[in-house]
Amino acid sequence: MIRTNWTTATTNYQEALLALQACKGSCRTCWLELRENGDQDFPIKIVNPVLNDPFAWEFSYGTYMSPELLLGHNFLNDTERDLTYNWIAGFGNPVAIELYRKNRELTEGLNAGIGTCFPIRIADAQKYRDTFVGDGYVYPYPGKGSCMVAFWKPKKRIPAYVPDQTIGKVFTVCTDVEGDVISEIDSLERTAKTLMEYAQYLRGKQ
Repeated sequence: MIRTNWTTATTNYQEALLALQACKGSCRTCWLELRENGDQDFPIKIVNPVLNDPFAWEFSYGTYMSPELLLGHNFLNDTERDLTYNWIAGFGNPVAIELYRKNRELTEGLNAGIGTCFPIRIADAQKYRDTFVGDGYVYPYPGKGSCMVAFWKPKKRIPAYVPDQTIGKVFTVCTDVEGDVISEIDSLERTAKTLMEYAQYLRGKQ
């Protein structure tokens, strides 16, 4: 059995060699392989592109926050930042929510205060309230004063990070485990083969 959980994959052969040396220093038999990014325990990852869609997020919690504190919040991507500053959590009819998601259509029952939770733009929530409620309430915008701020998280079963499919092959430190022992000579030969493969790749790019 081969393990690939010593360290994160890398495209930098010098970083890979340093990681390999550290692994050898821990008295492990190890070698380098060029593997497709994702074919190891710790691939190089990026923020999941699916999370560019505001409706891939769900409401996490709400809290009062000042503009100064909000500036220090670490956002996963621009969509999460936009959601926090320009959207709120609404509750409404699933049919009305789907119309809003597809066409940004405001229909009665969309933001009724009960039902399914969903993200709605503050501007649209205001239009809905003016049209269907008419009580004169004005929604505040986070960042323009202390107010209740909605924070978000990726929906269940949507990972925040995924392997970067644009990278291709990456250096992976591989180690053996008891029951499938690789000799030191074999590990050196495997590493040498990997480095030769990489050198030929670089030569082909010249």
